[in-house]
Amino acid sequence: MFSLDKTYDSFMQNLAEFPISFRYGKIAYRGLSPTYFTEISRKTERFSKKEVTEITLTFQGLEVQVKGTRYFAHNAYEYTLSFTNNGKENSDVFSEVQGMDALFVGKNAHLKGIMGDFVHQFAPYDKDLAKEPVHFANDSGRPTHVTFPYFNLQTERGGAMLALGWAGTWQADFVYDQTAEATHFTGQGTLNLATYLKPGERLSFPVMGVLLYSEKDVDNTANLWRRWLVDCIYPRNAANDARCAQPFSTVYHAFDNDNEARFRTDGSTAENYLNWEKSVFAAYEKGLVYDVQWFDAGWYIAPDGTSPETDWWGTVGTWELDPVKWPQGTFERRVAIAHEKGQKMMVWFEPDRVTHPEELAKNYGYNPAWALSENGKNNAYINNLGNKDCLEWTKKRILAFFEKYDIDLYREDFNIDPAGFWSIGDGAEGKNRKGITENLYVQGHFALWDAILEWAVAHGKPTFIDSCASGGGRNDFDTIHRSIPVNRSDADRFTSALRLSLTPRLAAWLPCNGAVAKDAEQLTDNSCDLYALRASYLCVYQPVANFYLDNAVIDWDCYRQGWAEWKQINPYLLKDFYPLTPDHVPTENSVWTAYLYFDEEKNEGALQAFRPSNCQQSSYTVRLKGVKANCNYTVVDVDGKQTIASVSGKELQNGLTLLAESPRTAIILYIKPLA
Repeated sequence: MFSLDKTYDSFMQNLAEFPISFRYGKIAYRGLSPTYFTEISRKTERFSKKEVTEITLTFQGLEVQVKGTRYFAHNAYEYTLSFTNNGKENSDVFSEVQGMDALFVGKNAHLKGIMGDFVHQFAPYDKDLAKEPVHFANDSGRPTHVTFPYFNLQTERGGAMLALGWAGTWQADFVYDQTAEATHFTGQGTLNLATYLKPGERLSFPVMGVLLYSEKDVDNTANLWRRWLVDCIYPRNAANDARCAQPFSTVYHAFDNDNEARFRTDGSTAENYLNWEKSVFAAYEKGLVYDVQWFDAGWYIAPDGTSPETDWWGTVGTWELDPVKWPQGTFERRVAIAHEKGQKMMVWFEPDRVTHPEELAKNYGYNPAWALSENGKNNAYINNLGNKDCLEWTKKRILAFFEKYDIDLYREDFNIDPAGFWSIGDGAEGKNRKGITENLYVQGHFALWDAILEWAVAHGKPTFIDSCASGGGRNDFDTIHRSIPVNRSDADRFTSALRLSLTPRLAAWLPCNGAVAKDAEQLTDNSCDLYALRASYLCVYQPVANFYLDNAVIDWDCYRQGWAEWKQINPYLLKDFYPLTPDHVPTENSVWTAYLYFDEEKNEGALQAFRPSNCQQSSYTVRLKGVKANCNYTVVDVDGKQTIASVSGKELQNGLTLLAESPRTAIILYIKPLA
């Protein structure tokens, strides 16, 4: 059996060691042995940061495509493969498919990581594999809800950061063998798959990511992972930009209008051509020209052609602008003004879901057979992107909207668990087709995203997507090659305590994320709260305010200060991250939270610390990481209270005492080397 700590070259050169397994018909296979697989072609291309190898093989009349990528500077690699039936007959049945089936040798094996969004809110865990095996599974189809397919397998001799990239159901198992002193890891995408392939169909395996390390310190290990994602994995900021998606600010004007319907709806349903200017121009006049305007759910016409007043949920699928809310030329003007101000326009879609398929068929050329549903129960339908005609119809409607209105960023939501609908699709296929609907669907979904990104490249737009699935439900490893989560969790909208719990938890795994900068537990009016803003200085900064409706109580100076502070701190947000206080549960509001972003190359960073409203401690001592013991630093407090002219790195490592005279105090300190 292949061992994870062997080199990438070993299994790419000797495909018999390739770390996958599956059953085809009655025979189980492990690896891609030349006894059964015939190599047809191989191509390797070397780029500045990676080497990509693509191999084509044949297997019992099927075409096998292997793609592996090695990342030179990060001791990391990823791979995936697929089987395609190019013949004229159905294939035999694939089952027991493991995207990775491998050993990791090492004593004292522990599995570390976090749980998923929803229910667990990214809670950390540390499992001693010698005591019991560990099993994780996602059966909902939204891969990072409840569970989280990223793992740190740590032993006495080092370890591996592992990622399973599949935007659907998945399973991961870790079993430690005391005798062999090794951990057996298996990971699969598409749970319980057992299907043949029809002519022309392709079966895709998950994308598996591996970063090997010899570090003992868990924070240093996490930073190796962060650096790999930022340097190589995350989508690029633009077509000719070597950087990954960069920090940006976004503003949401949907509730800042005098339309009474805003109290009875969500999203942008209440926004229209008569009320949008009041809020947008109020912000402009006060100097708040955030990077991105966010146009959310509810902007589209209903499938029956009517204009929904409040229902954004039950009227999706047309992806055509509502002409009642936005008569000819009015939305074009809004986008043009944003562009004149240097802002980009981000628009919400939810292509995974449709409603009223018969009406869509009547008015928009939809085929009702594309909609997967339990007899239309609750008007809930999955739009079957695994069907090529359905995918093409959906893609054309979305890209037509982008083209017509010169949209910059694609925001995709996903507000329904798809697994049950995929099973319905399998049932309609007949015997021996379990999992095929999901597998083709995930392929289609990424084909849609790739088409949108191709359009973005051709039109000079940002080349990344905002991935939302009721918050943090779809951020698996394959997905983050194309996207970032602007809203990392739907729960993370209301309390700083929750936000300050989530930031250190998620920072180790997904460096670029965002949250609404609002604290509902403290804000009963429309005032600005600097504590809540500072708790929200993330890669995506989202200040929330009614800039027009409650103009009399707006603290414009507070909002301007928050935006200026975020712009000052954002160069550090994708650098190394060190939590300086223990994990706390999201409801805990009586303990300090502190963390440090540190740029190793520049030897400088930004420390944030928070004394919450119920905390009785006026001081807290933190021990800094990242700083160099033999270097002298200056510590600059943005509020001017705790500035230190000179302090050695050794002293900072031994302890820096933070002071907060009153509860609900947020501190920002910049650590910079002395010349």
